[in-house]
Amino acid sequence: SMMLADIESQVREMMEQRDCRLIYPDDLGNIVTNPAKYKLIFTNLITNAIKYYDSNKTEAWVKVSRVSEADNENIAIEISDNGLGISQEMVEKVFKLRARAHEDSHDVDGHGLGLFLARQAARDLGGSISLNSKPMKGSEFTVSVARSLEQ
Repeated sequence: SMMLADIESQVREMMEQRDCRLIYPDDLGNIVTNPAKYKLIFTNLITNAIKYYDSNKTEAWVKVSRVSEADNENIAIEISDNGLGISQEMVEKVFKLRARAHEDSHDVDGHGLGLFLARQAARDLGGSISLNSKPMKGSEFTVSVARSLEQ
């Protein structure tokens, strides 16, 4: 996927600092909606996953994979990581404007806008983002978007 290779080169330095790997398939499927919004979603989710990596794990990774053909109208993609993870009660909060899951991360830049913007962009594309996470295990974001906006 050109888009993911592009994002990878953008976040390379951040990944190298944390010794983190980005794993993704060559082909994410055919998505014909707004490429800029689509890229914003993935850039934010991938950056977020790298930022909240778990330095205690021997290997940090962020993985992008396709979830089965959701249906003919929608495509679902999962971004999972083995980072710090968050508690169930934080899950809804992280999508709110300026929310941050890890208040103690002093070295983390940004004001928690990333997930808020990603969710807005997904909604603009007729889709959604859901999050499943466990503290110290990692997080799984599922992005579901319409294949095309013609529907």
